[in-house]
Amino acid sequence: MTRGEEFDDAVRGLPRAELSPEAKERHLQMLADMAGDSRKAAEGTQPRRRSPRRRALVIAIAVLTIGLVGVGTAAAFGFFSAKPTDRRVAVCYATADLSNAANHFDVAVATSGGRSPTERDAAGSALQICAGAWQQGRLSDKPPMVREDPREPPWTYPVPALIVCVLPTGQVGVFPGKPVTCQGLGLLVAQM
Repeated sequence: MTRGEEFDDAVRGLPRAELSPEAKERHLQMLADMAGDSRKAAEGTQPRRRSPRRRALVIAIAVLTIGLVGVGTAAAFGFFSAKPTDRRVAVCYATADLSNAANHFDVAVATSGGRSPTERDAAGSALQICAGAWQQGRLSDKPPMVREDPREPPWTYPVPALIVCVLPTGQVGVFPGKPVTCQGLGLLVAQM
């Protein structure tokens, strides 16, 4: 059944009411005008009108989208990253929460060959150490979040996606999450 047939059936189902010849003429003229307007719009002869409010909304959405793309690009190129200044100690976190004293522990950052630690050593070593702590079951997202001793082997506990941030102390902090996790905590991503 076509749309026209559906319309005709709907009209036939309406209660019968007698219209005056003038009312019939007005209704027919309105239908003709509507059909002409839609034909003109389909042909493109009548320009689309947008309200100032709609135009402002479209512009605001475009500006917001461009801004978000810019922030994402800046993050990708490292504009929101920093080098850790204290490369001796790192902190492994079980949750993305700086205020919880029961969700993290400190680790000494290992360096190779007895040299002083570099920025890469601190962030890279901390990431490996904290990933190992997750795999051993020392860190968990459920209480107790930090266990003093690792669980018994085999060590196959899940390791979440981890991100390395620079803490306000200049140390490296390793959190479960993505780069936006650092931003959400008011921290910068550690340069690796």
